Amino acid sequence: MAHFLINDTLVLNAYGNIGIGTLHPRSSIDVFGRTDGIIIPSTPYNIPSLFGSIRINTTVKRFEVVRNGTWEPLVPILEPTITSAVPTRLPSARMASVISGNHFEPIAEWSFVDKDGTLYPCVSDFLSTQQVVVYRPDYLPLSKSPYKVRVHDNVGFVHVSTFLFDIGSGPVFTSPSFLSNLDPDTYYFPGIPITAIDQDVDGGILSISINGDISTSGLLPIFDNQSTLFLQGATPNIDNIAIYNFTATAIDTGSNISTMGFSFLISNGEGFTGTSEDIIPVTRISGTTEVSLVNNYWRRYQIVWSYSSLEIHSALLYASRAIITGMRFMVRQQPLNQPYPDYAIGIKLHTLAVETNISGNVIGGEWSMVKSPSSESFTTNEAKIFNFTQPITWVIGNNIGLVCAWGQCPVNYSDTGTMDIGDGRCYFTSTDESGLFTIYDLVDSSRSRVIRPVVQFICL
Repeated sequence: MAHFLINDTLVLNAYGNIGIGTLHPRSSIDVFGRTDGIIIPSTPYNIPSLFGSIRINTTVKRFEVVRNGTWEPLVPILEPTITSAVPTRLPSARMASVISGNHFEPIAEWSFVDKDGTLYPCVSDFLSTQQVVVYRPDYLPLSKSPYKVRVHDNVGFVHVSTFLFDIGSGPVFTSPSFLSNLDPDTYYFPGIPITAIDQDVDGGILSISINGDISTSGLLPIFDNQSTLFLQGATPNIDNIAIYNFTATAIDTGSNISTMGFSFLISNGEGFTGTSEDIIPVTRISGTTEVSLVNNYWRRYQIVWSYSSLEIHSALLYASRAIITGMRFMVRQQPLNQPYPDYAIGIKLHTLAVETNISGNVIGGEWSMVKSPSSESFTTNEAKIFNFTQPITWVIGNNIGLVCAWGQCPVNYSDTGTMDIGDGRCYFTSTDESGLFTIYDLVDSSRSRVIRPVVQFICL
């Protein structure tokens, strides 16, 4: 059999077969002996008329074959679908989101679509036919939020996500949760303000509304179309105390929503002001190994207890309401090892039996943190004063539950740290291990003592 051989690498045999890397080509072109590959023409132009021609189109990054005189995809292109994205909250420009779906093409146009249908093209990175990374454009106005994401491939298929992207941080209320003590038979104009601000640079507050019945207060919610809702109107002439609780909802121009609970009082008399009497009588000073708010027998504690409405009413010299802004108690012996790190205080108003274990955020309601975690030290024969970051409004009929919790004290435990205590029941958790207790932790009901700390409340 006649054949031509060039440097043992290229063979042209008598049948016209070409062999590359083999001396015995078995077809028109045989590269059986090579292990690299074949470079296929990649020009997107000069369409041949020969059926079956194959090439790589580098513009769209895929194989193409000639059918009916035109280049067509070797494998049919299917319509893309977008199924999910992580994350869907993109508050800052150029943040990335991984889009998942099917039949994505390397060459496709990705955009964000606003609620009016306007397109905002974005940069994208092709990962696979099932994943693409898109980046939030530099300009994406909050006023047109929320957004969807859109893909348009080079064949002409278009798909838009059904899920939405949140591009804002949401509004924040700046008004205190307790709004005011209002006088009866008084007209308030422009009214009691509830204000929210939008944290996004190009945003704004679209609306503020309330959820709750305050109709008997005589006040109506009036939004100023900027950032404040006013409770406006005339309060009724009443001889007692009326308290109103409701929830306010703020929506910004990016459709981000925030809610917050508020309350106000209408009363014909002033509530208690100053420092109350001891809430309960002092029966003794706690022992050096007994549970108290300053005890060092364990390196960290969480202590939960309650005072009844009648006990508070008596200590407030029979006032029917008070705005509690702090508390204090007498330290009889300071702990040896201090400060106590992450010392925090919580309060909840409830109507359960005063000896109930109200630890956690379920029984008796949720805790309000009135003192954020910070290091605290105590001095013998001095009153320890805590000023609350969030005032609590007490109205007769409500018991007050308290919780104090802190982290592991330095050095070691010691038989030190005492204060005034009285009758009742408290629940506690204690350990020498590292870490900290929080005001929200649950306490086992089996861990209790027939004592309560003696404190005084500081009232506005």
